[in-house]
Amino acid sequence: MNCIIINRNGDEIAVFLCNENRERLELGQHEITFLTGVIKHDMPQILGKNIASLNLANIGLLASIIFRKCVLRKCTTAEQQKLLKGTYALTTDYDSFCPKMAEITYKGRALCFDVSTISQTEIALLISEIYLMNQYNVSEEDIKDKVVVDAGAHIGSFAIQCAALGAKKVYAFEPVPEIYETLKKNIELNNFQEIIQPLNKAVGDANSTAEVSYNYAGDSSASLSLKPDARFRQKIDVIRLDDFLKDEKIDFIKMDIEGYEEKALIGAGNLIKKYKPTMSISAYHKPTDMKRLPEQIKSLRSDYKIELYTYWESDFFCK
Repeated sequence: MNCIIINRNGDEIAVFLCNENRERLELGQHEITFLTGVIKHDMPQILGKNIASLNLANIGLLASIIFRKCVLRKCTTAEQQKLLKGTYALTTDYDSFCPKMAEITYKGRALCFDVSTISQTEIALLISEIYLMNQYNVSEEDIKDKVVVDAGAHIGSFAIQCAALGAKKVYAFEPVPEIYETLKKNIELNNFQEIIQPLNKAVGDANSTAEVSYNYAGDSSASLSLKPDARFRQKIDVIRLDDFLKDEKIDFIKMDIEGYEEKALIGAGNLIKKYKPTMSISAYHKPTDMKRLPEQIKSLRSDYKIELYTYWESDFFCK
């Protein structure tokens, strides 16, 4: 392994993509950043590298991206990838590789993921936010021998991270049927069936049914909020955590559920009051999240210390 990456917490990570021909492609930090198309975390390095090499074309492109992003609120992934490709002199043709599996070495073990239903950009985003930047700020102290709720499990990247950290039990909620099938497959690939319980349900403030909207089988932005331009809609079950887990002591709750966090917190109110679990709650889906989510959490337990972390997206870490 030549491309060892040191993540935010000092862990050594190695990442491989595998295609249907069983060819393996190792990714370094620059390659992963390129695939995400996200430059904000690399801005000082990008600027310094292009100034040092007097690359006026890239400096001009960077200025254009900043202007379009900050003033016009318009900036495409393709523009940022063009800048990253030029800055780091990347030559691999990722479009023709077509990965089907991803392998991540983490905490001394190889974790495997079926990624055939998601784009290369989403693969890189999941690797970056969970295994490199540790977006939800989990630690072995918070997870080992603990019971975890993963609301918005997607294909299992966070649930599997928790299992690798020694979780006693992980309840992984994923409402979209196609994504749920991949979640189950990834749990089996990593032999975590005894630890992770996949649940094809959403979490909310009432036991009911709702309609989930999404655009493709692995859509990480699938939402219970109305999306008029969504290609697909399906009826799904919604449960209250208070009812579903009423006899379970919960130690950690992660919620990243596309704007449904406030309702899910209401539905978990009794569990939160009783056990005061450590929580990581996404705070970037709605304009009101920054104000309303801390208020909701404090109304349940006033003794929570709430910190806003922006390691990748914005999340409230509550302990």
